[in-house]
Amino acid sequence: MIEELPFTYLHVFTFSARPGTPAAALPNQVPVHIARVRNRILRDLAEEKKLNFMQSFTGQKLEAITLNVVSQDSAEIWTEALTDNYLKLRLKGRHGPNQWLKTQIVSVRSSQLVGHQASLG
Repeated sequence: MIEELPFTYLHVFTFSARPGTPAAALPNQVPVHIARVRNRILRDLAEEKKLNFMQSFTGQKLEAITLNVVSQDSAEIWTEALTDNYLKLRLKGRHGPNQWLKTQIVSVRSSQLVGHQASLG
């Protein structure tokens, strides 16, 4: 079912019984090793679905707010930003914090969108 639905984010955690709670006393508890396997399956699926969702924005323009983090590697300077749908964005160039900018998404790298400021035209 989860594979078929258009989820873009899953909050996955393994149940752990807390003494004194009704759930702790339920019969037929799932063994911990099976719960951990299921957790990993769901986390992998969630990662795949999020990547597919992020890739769907490649070539599109999105509004993003700049954050107060500017970084540099050997290739470029970029500013961290957050799109209007809460995706992390690596925005090419140095931009001041708390600015809403129209951006052009060019790729996805390391669980972040990569883009540049879009032209006004």
